Amino acid sequence: MYRLLGLLLFALALLSPAKQTKAGCIIGGGIFCVTSGFTASCSQSSDFLARATAITNDTDKTNYDTLICGLETDGIGCSNTLDLLYVLAAPDSATSLLNLCSASFALTTSGTITFAANEGYTSNGTTGYLDTNYTPSTNAVLSTLNSTIMGVYDRTNRTTNNNSVQFGGKGPAAHYSYMTILDTTDRVETSVNSSNFPTFTTNTNAQGAVSSSRTGASAAGVYKNLTSISLTIAGSANSTGLPDGKLFIAALNSNGSTLQYTTDQLAAAWYGAGLTGANSVLLHTRINNFMTAYGKNVF
Repeated sequence: MYRLLGLLLFALALLSPAKQTKAGCIIGGGIFCVTSGFTASCSQSSDFLARATAITNDTDKTNYDTLICGLETDGIGCSNTLDLLYVLAAPDSATSLLNLCSASFALTTSGTITFAANEGYTSNGTTGYLDTNYTPSTNAVLSTLNSTIMGVYDRTNRTTNNNSVQFGGKGPAAHYSYMTILDTTDRVETSVNSSNFPTFTTNTNAQGAVSSSRTGASAAGVYKNLTSISLTIAGSANSTGLPDGKLFIAALNSNGSTLQYTTDQLAAAWYGAGLTGANSVLLHTRINNFMTAYGKNVF
């Protein structure tokens, strides 16, 4: 008899009007809870998304997961290569300031610099920049004197040259890490952990993903988009020391003075251990795929 009574009560519950709770559960016809279908594919993604509290929908979570865990699969991710990875082209401004690789070194905005969702940041060219709060000489973990990569994803279709710096800095010592990706002579000018200023030729448009990579005491190369062959180098590339000043994005930090602002829209920036041309292409591909997911890619 008690069993029959239980079955009757269950049937009445099935016929009762459904009511959704705040937790996403439906009462009526039993209790059913609808939960997110997203599961992180690697611990690095899980750690980042736990910090990125503004990322709440599964589509955005999946896009970040694909990027972060894809880099881990490629062997060039946060666990083994990158100290810094900023996706400035985030869905929201709070997330855009986070370092995907660590709870440390969140960006600080300064001056007039404008955020556009899924596109990135644009400085006014006179006061606006992003401070990484990262000083290579004291904060570097995976980046070392003779093994460092730095790079940016620039969305601006700019063929007019200038001496603006997209990413870089130095401190009291004359050890630079910086990138001017379309200088006044139509070249990439860059220096990584060096007092020297080699130039890399053949660049005529600022747009795209560009990495400057040091893989030895005198070995350096610059790689753009999906080309694994370095742009032609001219000049010395000998390493002299890790910069003892913070790195800025959209300008150069020169021992506390902010110089050479760029007005290019920057969608991402990265810094870590040096990569070959082939691995730089893998890094560019992963970031470009992230941009493609939002229809904001440039190659």
